[in-house]
Amino acid sequence: MKRLTTLALLAGMLSAPALHSEEPGSGAAAPLSFPQLNDAADSEPGDEPPAASPEEGASPAAPATAGDAAATAPAPVMPDLPPPVSGTAAPEVIPVAPVWGGDLNLAQMGMPDGIILSGGQRQGGVSFTLPADQVVIHSQLSLAVRVSPEMASRNATLQLMLNGQPLGTLPLGADGEDVSHYQLDIPPALMVSSNNLSVKINDGDTLQCQRDIHDTSRVTVLPTSHFSWESQQLNISDDLSHFPRPFFDSMQMTPADIAVAYGAKPSADVFSAAALISSWLGIQADYRGIAFSALRDRLPERHGIVIGHPGEQVGGMMLPETDKPLLRIIANPANPAYKLLLIVGKNDTALRMAAWRLTRGNFAPQTATLDAGPQTIPVGKAYDAPRWIPTDRPVKLSELLRKDQSPTVSGVWHEPLRIRLATASRRKAGLMRTSPC
Repeated sequence: MKRLTTLALLAGMLSAPALHSEEPGSGAAAPLSFPQLNDAADSEPGDEPPAASPEEGASPAAPATAGDAAATAPAPVMPDLPPPVSGTAAPEVIPVAPVWGGDLNLAQMGMPDGIILSGGQRQGGVSFTLPADQVVIHSQLSLAVRVSPEMASRNATLQLMLNGQPLGTLPLGADGEDVSHYQLDIPPALMVSSNNLSVKINDGDTLQCQRDIHDTSRVTVLPTSHFSWESQQLNISDDLSHFPRPFFDSMQMTPADIAVAYGAKPSADVFSAAALISSWLGIQADYRGIAFSALRDRLPERHGIVIGHPGEQVGGMMLPETDKPLLRIIANPANPAYKLLLIVGKNDTALRMAAWRLTRGNFAPQTATLDAGPQTIPVGKAYDAPRWIPTDRPVKLSELLRKDQSPTVSGVWHEPLRIRLATASRRKAGLMRTSPC
């Protein structure tokens, strides 16, 4: 027994693992080989080797034995792999808002003579508006300035401000030319729906407390001076309560252009409804002017109006089936960033009712579709055109002012109040137009 104990201690010392700070020697003992589990089960009890001591269990041969046992076990069954990602449906692509350019000069802003600074007046300006459903992404101001020799000799400067923010200072008459041209880049964030451009002469105290009765010191920002910009169209909701936007925006100061689409074979009732709507839109356009593009069996590329009968095809799009006069706003299939206004009726009466209801307005918010019920359309009288002044009674000048005009002005220097009017004579079929007052 003592001899067996000594042999066991020697075997444990030879098979002890090396410490972290030690390197195993080249003469290290080979791993012990244990019998397989199946062989151990088939052997006789008397033939079993003696049980290993705890020191022998710490031998590095134990992991190898476990690996051998795992090798004899059946391989696990792997689950089926999911289908490749390439087979999944592509996400919906949101259409990118197109970029459009615009241009607006001082004459279109209501300043046909430009901005004139003279007679001791040192500052002036002009207000203008842009469509509310557009976001300016790039803008530029081009100025043409005429300076009198008297002012040019003073080496004065012209300060520019947009919406209260300084744009820069320009030399007056520094190049010795009668008309000087300048271009300034405008931060897009400054261009909003309602804007004000102001100019001011910086000439020290020379122009203060004196009246230039001979009008020799004059600075004129010519009416050809203009803003140019690029903007992106906002994708507004399908809502009739916005009408006439987005087809016509009252904040737009340039002439409007509206596309009106029909089917392949439009009838007289379709043209009758189109005439009613176009006449009303012409009244809204007022001084700006408006043009209509007629499209036959073709959808507009941008915003547009589609008029037809239920189930009729217009440019590959079928109008909705309905028994009642119908108004509906949808996204333009040709470009979802724009809208189409559908006016649908089965006959002349239904189409006129739908068109008349559209011009009355007062739609509830978030109304994309409306069945226009019976409408009472008044019968027109002779000489009752909305833009003709009546001839059977006195007419006040306040009745002739535009919505953006006021009979009251403030300050010493201001632009003249321009009023245009037209009237028809009952005795003569002619039309009388007047020049601005």
